[in-house]
Amino acid sequence: MSRLAGLVLEIMIAEMLGVDIAARDLFKKWSRSFTMVVTSQAHSPEDLQLHLNVLEQMFEYFDAVITETRANPREDLITDLIQAEEDGSRLTKDELRATCAQLLAAGNETTTNLIGNSVICLAQRPELRARLQAEPELMPGFIEEVLRFLGPAQFVPRYVKKPAVLYGQQLDPGTPVFAMLASANRDEAWFQNPNDFDPQRNPNRHLDFGTGIHFCLGAALARLETKVTLERMLHQLPGEWSIPAELERLPEVPFFFGVTALPLTVG
Repeated sequence: MSRLAGLVLEIMIAEMLGVDIAARDLFKKWSRSFTMVVTSQAHSPEDLQLHLNVLEQMFEYFDAVITETRANPREDLITDLIQAEEDGSRLTKDELRATCAQLLAAGNETTTNLIGNSVICLAQRPELRARLQAEPELMPGFIEEVLRFLGPAQFVPRYVKKPAVLYGQQLDPGTPVFAMLASANRDEAWFQNPNDFDPQRNPNRHLDFGTGIHFCLGAALARLETKVTLERMLHQLPGEWSIPAELERLPEVPFFFGVTALPLTVG
């Protein structure tokens, strides 16, 4: 199940960017290394260098695509990024590289896990699955509750910008911290009965897409992809859903909550 969702999303993000979908087998490898370098500091020097080597391959690929696209503009996202202009300023080479890498990683990792986590929530709640089949208008609220209850983003790394005291702890500028989104999304002071799964929770001001200037730029796309996927699954797989009682969590990317495999039995 997880691999199927990932494959669909890899094809979709490739088509949006305007890159050859034949290269999609590389996308998972690239996005995983990008995520590991960006979100985790727990690397041995050897592992970090391996990830950096993978990222260099990715950047070389995008450099070639960007060069070719400059010469032959198309109707795709990379062309739009190249041609984007504000007050006479355009994106630099490094900004184009970084944006393409971020779009690739965000289009693969987080949404794949959001779809997988949604299937877990549905398989564990037969009555809710039946209700969504009968009342598809509840789907947006269900997805927001999955993001809060079992969201793919568990934390975000940040650096302290100015002196602060948090719960008696002095935080100096430059100190690395982890903002625990999963904990905030179960905050009893913010959510009523936070450990209950409520697809009609309103308001549902979860933080799994971040907030402010750090709000996820792919949030709308992730919601739409998940909505379409789940609606089609519910329509085409009307029987009982069952998953193994024990699922192995992704071991190498602590930033995410997802599983290595999600066998789904329908009957």
